[in-house]
Amino acid sequence: MMMLLFKDVFPAHILAYTSDRSVNYAFPPGSYQLSQQQRQALNAELPVSLTDVVNIHQVHGDRVVIASKNKLSKLDAVEEADALVTNQKNLAIVIRTADCLPVFLYDPAHEAIAIAHCGWKSTYLHILKNVMIVMKNQFATRSADLRVAFGPAIRAQHYEVGEEFKEYFPNDFIEKNDCLYLDLVQANRKELLSQGVTEKNVYDCGVCTYADENCFSHRREKGKAGRMISLMMIKS
Repeated sequence: MMMLLFKDVFPAHILAYTSDRSVNYAFPPGSYQLSQQQRQALNAELPVSLTDVVNIHQVHGDRVVIASKNKLSKLDAVEEADALVTNQKNLAIVIRTADCLPVFLYDPAHEAIAIAHCGWKSTYLHILKNVMIVMKNQFATRSADLRVAFGPAIRAQHYEVGEEFKEYFPNDFIEKNDCLYLDLVQANRKELLSQGVTEKNVYDCGVCTYADENCFSHRREKGKAGRMISLMMIKS
């Protein structure tokens, strides 16, 4: 099993978690909420019991949602976005991945958190820059204060892409045996640093979803993969 709790990155009252493939956290048919079985599985894995969870319908864009408990009343009115921010306690914000990069952000000065779904399209659209803009506007977050963690994602050695990616990410690929491989993690790390995040405050778990069979991988499983969940919450 591979279950990640980023205890060495964030303080004890910040819950940051990525599941493995033992449970498929893809949305149930016709719903944008956790099923009862998924919620039970999460609560069995986590050191706290979840009550309030904010989901989004991920669309590989650059939109950031400010999560709050009053959004929970409209159960299936889930917003199209690829990142969430909040400063509310005991409110879990979640994304789902199966090769894309989950990014956890924590502002210790203002007790605010964010989580972002960084596939290549969202990365190209500078979603992490947008997250930091929203956090600055909402919570007065300073980039230099942020602590950031990268969860499991497909790594460059397995992420073969087309020639057009030279235009999208001119400095974030490697060429090997006449093939092009995108370094998604490097692209997002550079985005953070360009926005003023301190390099020593960026942690990478190093797990490759393609290589590690404890993970779901959209590419390895040829589009038939389930989804892992990444979750962040400020505990009271």
